[in-house]
Amino acid sequence: MSRPAAGASGGTGREHARGAAGFEMGTAQTDARRTVAQRGDIFVYEVELNYVMAKEGTRRKNEYRLAVVTGVSREGRIRAYRVAGDTSAQKSAPRRISLISARLVDVPVLEAAYVARGEPYTREFESLSAACEFIRPHLRNGS
Repeated sequence: MSRPAAGASGGTGREHARGAAGFEMGTAQTDARRTVAQRGDIFVYEVELNYVMAKEGTRRKNEYRLAVVTGVSREGRIRAYRVAGDTSAQKSAPRRISLISARLVDVPVLEAAYVARGEPYTREFESLSAACEFIRPHLRNGS
C-alpha cells in the first residue's frame, strides 16, 4: 500500500518526521489519530494501571511500552500494532504515542534488546524519558 502524497487528506507528510523530533525531546507525545505512520515504525505509548491493595486501596501506576506498527490506513493512521516481543496484534491504536520512524532506528535489534529486559509486564519503562534513553543507542548513524 502506498503512502499518501503531500497535501493529500493524510496531511503534509511532515507528521512522520515530527515523531522523530518528539523522540529527541524525550517528552513529546502526539495524538495517534493525527500521526502518519508506516508499517514497521515503532512507538512508545502510556498505559495506566490500577492496582487494588488490601491495606492501601487502589493505586495507579503509569508505564510506557514499546510497540511496532503492523497495519496502517490509506491515510497512514495506525490501525494495528503489536507490543515489541509479542506476536499478537492489537486492533486499535493507543490515543497518545511517541512515534519513531523505522528509518531512524534498527527495529529488530531494538526489539531484541527490549525483550531482553525481562518477562512481559516487567520490561516496561517508568517514564517516557526512560523509554527514549533506552531507544537512543539504537538510532542509526546520523539520526
